[in-house]
Formats: sequence, C-alpha cells, structure tokens
Amino acid sequence: MDKKYPGGCTIRFDEELRARLEQRAEEEGRYTSDVVRRAVRLYLGNEDLPKVEKALRELRDTINTQMWRCGGNLNQISMRWTRRSELDEDQLRKVHSELQAAFGVLCKAWEATRRDLSIRLP
Repeated sequence: MDKKYPGGCTIRFDEELRARLEQRAEEEGRYTSDVVRRAVRLYLGNEDLPKVEKALRELRDTINTQMWRCGGNLNQISMRWTRRSELDEDQLRKVHSELQAAFGVLCKAWEATRRDLSIRLP
C-alpha cells in the first residue's frame, strides 16, 4: 500500500477524458494520477473557480482580439508599402519579416500562457 496516499480509490474515465488526462500529464512531465489529484484539489478547494474561469476567458478573448488586430495591421502595412514606389524590395522584405517575427512571438507567448494555465478553457 502507498504510504503517501493510503486512502486509494478507483476512478473510471471514458476514453476521451482519459486520453486528455494522459496528454496533459505528458505535457507537464507528470503522472496521470498527479494531474487528477491536482484537478480534484483545485475543484474542491476553490470556491471562486467560476470567477477565475470568467476572468481567464475574458483575458483569452482580449488576447485573441489583439492578435487578430496585429495580423490585420501586418497585412495592411504590407499592402500599403507595396503600393509605394519609394520603398525598395529589400527594405520591404526586412520590415515585413520583422513584423512577422513580432507576430510569431505574440502567438508563441499566448500558446505558452494557455498551456501554463491551471484551468483549461473550452
């Protein structure tokens, strides 16, 4: 018997939920049982969970909107610059690459933040 968790029990999950738990555990480098325990502790120990979920959804929506605007602006800038004859192609490529890189950093930062959240959003 495990001394750390003497009150063990069996929990059954459908295939989809089990796959999601195993994937999450793999992403975090943990055992599936650790992910389940953490989820239960979070659920039982946090009465403000609906408020937290709402705030995180609002944050997600704000970031998504900003990413959409950044991408739209990138396209508008690129279009306008290609219409101007004063800019040479090398300069245009350089600025466009810098903007794409900045947008890529924003996308990667959002993905990392989303993965790091304790609460998964739908």
